[in-house]
Amino acid sequence: MKAFLLAAGRGKRLKPLTNEIPKPLIDISGKPLIQYKLEALKEIGVRDVVINISYMKERFHEQYLNWKSLGMNIELSYEEDLLGTGGGIGKVIDFFNDQNFIVCSSDVWTEYDLNNLHLSKPFLGHLVLVNNSDLNPEGDVSLVKDVVYPKVEGDSYSFSGIALLNPVLFKEVEEKSYDLWKRVLKPAVLDGKISGEVFEGSHININTIDDLQKIDGYTHEE
Repeated sequence: MKAFLLAAGRGKRLKPLTNEIPKPLIDISGKPLIQYKLEALKEIGVRDVVINISYMKERFHEQYLNWKSLGMNIELSYEEDLLGTGGGIGKVIDFFNDQNFIVCSSDVWTEYDLNNLHLSKPFLGHLVLVNNSDLNPEGDVSLVKDVVYPKVEGDSYSFSGIALLNPVLFKEVEEKSYDLWKRVLKPAVLDGKISGEVFEGSHININTIDDLQKIDGYTHEE
């Protein structure tokens, strides 16, 4: 299996820290945040990974040499103009050879076991969902018997940033720049083509210094 890591964002909500370094490369106990994702993918047998980059691309190239020691085939997909969370994947969709692939946001710190990801017919995607946070109190979707549906009041969850997707979801999108949720996942949810599960373990969507300080091993000096 192959994987795609989203890492092209500017991390504006983490300024001024991200004035000096891209959010996925922030140091956590001596390693860049994104490296924990790479190691988790390697642990479940993933050897081929694409990482989309844009902001401070040279910093990623510096780390790229260190990642060679992981024994993985890691490709960096540079976006001069940001293509969005969907467009970044669409740009390299042929890399996945029509096989299901893992998508992860590189700025999520989680204890979710990627071994649990599964995708069975007739579904074209499987989403890991989490309980709603203050940033997204109304949630994104609802879940009924492992099938993802448009959200209903009082029974909703948020997309965690972790998914297993089939490339066919991207084949008919003609735009170059687009949002993964709005242009790809939401239409598939409406068609009943997305399965899901709720993860209730530790899961931090990193947006602020406070979020970082929830992670064991991170220290920040003013």
